[in-house]
Amino acid sequence: MKNRKSIRKPNHDYSEPGWYFITISTKDKEAFFGNIVDGKVKLSAIGKQAEQFWKNIAIYNKHVELGEFVIMPDHIHGIIGIVGDCKDVAVQRPNDTSKNQYMSSIAPKPGSL
Repeated sequence: MKNRKSIRKPNHDYSEPGWYFITISTKDKEAFFGNIVDGKVKLSAIGKQAEQFWKNIAIYNKHVELGEFVIMPDHIHGIIGIVGDCKDVAVQRPNDTSKNQYMSSIAPKPGSL
C-alpha cells in the first residue's frame, strides 16, 4: 500500500467529535462479503459477520453513534459519529498485539477513527 494516496485531511484530529463517512474495502476487491443476486446484495457468512460487527461498534465505544451503512460484495460504506470528548478514552485492544502488513507502525490514537 506504499503507493496508495491518503484522502485524509492533513493535520486533522480524527478523535474530534463529528460525523465521518468511511469506506472499508477488501484486498484486491475480492467479494468476501457476498454477491449480487437479482440486483440485491446477498451477504455471505463473512458479510453477515461484518454486518454484526458494524452494529456492535456503538456497543463497545460509548462515544460513537452509527448512521446508515451498506455492505457491498467487496466494500462497506458507513457513517460514524464521534460524539462527546473521547481524547482520554481507553481503547480495549485484542491480546494479539502483533502487526501485519496492513497496519501502520504507529498505533492509532485512542478514541480516533
